[in-house]
Parts: sequence; structure tokens; C-alpha cells
Amino acid sequence: MYNERMNFKKKVFVLLGTVVILSASIWFLPYHCNSDSCLEYILQTKTVLVKNIPILVTVADTEIKRERGLSGRNELKENEGMLFVFKSLDISGFWMKDMKFSIDIVWIRENKIVSIEKNVSPNSFPNVFYPSEPASLVLELPSGFCDAHGVLVGDSLIGLP
Repeated sequence: MYNERMNFKKKVFVLLGTVVILSASIWFLPYHCNSDSCLEYILQTKTVLVKNIPILVTVADTEIKRERGLSGRNELKENEGMLFVFKSLDISGFWMKDMKFSIDIVWIRENKIVSIEKNVSPNSFPNVFYPSEPASLVLELPSGFCDAHGVLVGDSLIGLP
């Protein structure tokens, strides 16, 4: 009888320990991971059309996601980007802190491009790049994308939030 009671207590202890560890993991992962594979799990993606070209964008719609941006990543593939979503119109500045590759930065208001900064190099840090007018969305694309596809101020985008 004593051994059965001890075995039961051990099983309950192991079960409770497992629940605590799983709970801590679920809490820890979304808010404290920094690796690219971990962030890809957390960040949502969607397709946006730029000049009728589908771009798979990672959506940065929280302060933490916007602050991290593309920092630390090794590249953006040809039809990839990052879309920064702000709650209101603003003159949001962008810099190249911890960036490893050049990008084109596109500021957007009401689905139309209002400003573009092309071929922004990681060597430009700590310079900050600003739009010519307020925007609520910013799209970062591989360097040279805008020139290669004729993307201009005034162009409309499809599929934006």
C-alpha cells in the first residue's frame, strides 16, 4: 500500500512538472525568442501585390516586431518583404541597425506609395531615413526591387491591411 501511494505521488509530481514546463515554454517562446526560425513561427505573413508582382511579406504589427524588423537576417529573397503596420499616420523614420544587406524602403498611405528610399545600405547606420509625407505602412523590399520593376511614388498596392 505504501509503495502504491509513493508511485501515485511520483506520477502526480511528474505530471505537474510537465504542465509547468509546457506552460512556461508557451509563454516564453512568443515574447523572448530572437532566432530567425523562432521569429518566422511567430510572425504572420501575407501576400501583397506591388505592380501586380506577388510579394510574401512578414507583418510587423507590434512594437516588438517593428523594433526587430529585418535586423539579424541574412537576406530577403526576390519576392519577399517586411510590412510595418502603424496605428496612425506618422513620419516614421527607419535605420539600418544590425542589418546585413541593403533594402528599398517604401512608405504607404491609403494603399498608395507616398515616398521611396532606394538601395539603403547597412553602412548608412546610424542615419535615419524619413518619408516626404506621413504614412501608416512601410514596406521593406530587396535592394533594387523598385528600380527593376518601375515602382514609383503614387503607385497603388493590393492586399494591404
